[in-house]
Amino acid sequence: MSSSGQGFGWGVVGLGRHTRRYVGSAIAASASGYLAAVCTSDPAAASDIVAPWGRPSLYGQLADLLADPAVDGVFLVSPNHVHREQVLAAAAAGKHVLCEKPLATTAADGQAMVLACRDAGVALGVGYHLRHNAVHVEARRLVAAGALGDLRYSEVRYAHATAGAAGSPPSPWRRDPAKTGGGAFMGTGVHAVDLLRFLTGREVTSVAARRDANADGGVEQLLAAVLDLDDGSIATVLGGNLPRPLNEVVISGTKGTLRCTGSVGNHGGGVLELRVGDADETITIAAHDVYLRECDAFVESVLAGRDPDASGTDGLWTARIVDALYRSAASGTQVQVDRVTVA
Repeated sequence: MSSSGQGFGWGVVGLGRHTRRYVGSAIAASASGYLAAVCTSDPAAASDIVAPWGRPSLYGQLADLLADPAVDGVFLVSPNHVHREQVLAAAAAGKHVLCEKPLATTAADGQAMVLACRDAGVALGVGYHLRHNAVHVEARRLVAAGALGDLRYSEVRYAHATAGAAGSPPSPWRRDPAKTGGGAFMGTGVHAVDLLRFLTGREVTSVAARRDANADGGVEQLLAAVLDLDDGSIATVLGGNLPRPLNEVVISGTKGTLRCTGSVGNHGGGVLELRVGDADETITIAAHDVYLRECDAFVESVLAGRDPDASGTDGLWTARIVDALYRSAASGTQVQVDRVTVA
């Protein structure tokens, strides 16, 4: 830890919409750390933006931020295609890393990132904020406790709204498959895949995927898939863009079903419906900041010397699954998922 006395010193890389809406304020509200530094392409214009979050040092180059002794770890809120080079640089500088999703645009890059952080002795986490919604934490507990019996079917739907969406339009790089690693599925579908693994505790063994025919600029707006899990159950995931999406989670087993609504998005809280036997139960959880919980959980894992949740290995699993999904969608065939080994 830095000697500031303020806890974990965060260095945030990227001052785009996601940082301005969620990450900056979450770190500022954290009791475990503070915003020590920000790296942005225009430091001179950043002072007013970062003022509500404290008085971080402002840098125009990643190397300068990584050389700052006040920075204990970095939160990479940057375009997908630069994640590998930034993670490797942070690892070489001895900084812990929380990388926004997806960890990498290819499974090979993800493997290199996990190995680099392991060899450098620094933590590597991935920004899967849906894991930190208390609704999903409770759903995971119920599944793990056997409340639903043996699993039979799981479904995660997560699409961004395209009709009447507030705020500035997405950055141009998000429409470039060479930079995103795919199409619209890379924005939300990777969250759906990770949430499926988190909630069920199962691994994906094979996939059969389809992309929509209404591609915009040569990339899909929607991708849907059927996935085989290693316990013999099946699952479906949907990710991309829709005018008025209804995002939700459904998990069914031999004893019952649970459903999470209002929980798949950028804000915490929602409703968990549980149907077991003849009994129905509804649990409503108030709104909370999932990014604050994500940041605090990362610092807690660093202090405890354990892997973050989600870890780099979790990010690598998602990369392997997404790679299989795109190969399946392109070929029209079922594709096996390569198991993750880090050696």
